[in-house]
Parts: sequence; structure tokens; C-alpha cells
Amino acid sequence: ADLSERLKDDQRHAELVAAARAVTADADSIEGQMHNPEAKVAYDFLRGPKGPQLYSKLAGLFSSAQDSDHAPSQGMRAQYARFSAELATREAAIAQMQGGSVATLEAAAAKA
Repeated sequence: ADLSERLKDDQRHAELVAAARAVTADADSIEGQMHNPEAKVAYDFLRGPKGPQLYSKLAGLFSSAQDSDHAPSQGMRAQYARFSAELATREAAIAQMQGGSVATLEAAAAKA
């Protein structure tokens, strides 16, 4: 965001600015699926139209498993499997971003 803000009025770097904005948009999208980036205070992460995001769900599950003297229950294992699949989806989005908008930004920066 800082790069696109500093160069926004320089037409020679229009391609670089557009690429930087695309990377920022992609990263913001992924971040919004991981946690609530608009949270202002510690307990605010649970609020919002989509409720708690993946980080909050995994943290709660981890805390429950860690505080117990017993093995994780079947329900906890099922939740873990579901959350792990969500995490794999986010990791795939990051990998796609690396080959897409980040690669475009790097190419634009090399030309600048």
C-alpha cells in the first residue's frame, strides 16, 4: 500500500502501482478469511458479519485440547479436519497469489 501511495502520481510507474494495488487487494482478501482485520480490541475479533474467522476457530480448538487431560474427542477431531481443509484452501490462495499478483509486481518492479 505504501508503494502505490508514494508512486500514485508518477505516470511512469503506473504499471507498478497497479500491480502493488493488486497484491494488496489479494493479501487483504486472504487476511480477512484468516482473522478479523477490522478488530479494534482483543475481544472484537469475534464480531462482524461473518463471525469468528479461521484463526479464532483454531485457537479455541487448540486451547480446549491443550487444557484437557484426555485425548481430543471425535468432535474436536472432526473440527480440526474441517479447519485444516480451510487452512489448506488459504495456503493454496497464497501460493496462487505468489504466482499471480506477486509475480506481476516483481516483473513490474524489475522494469521500473
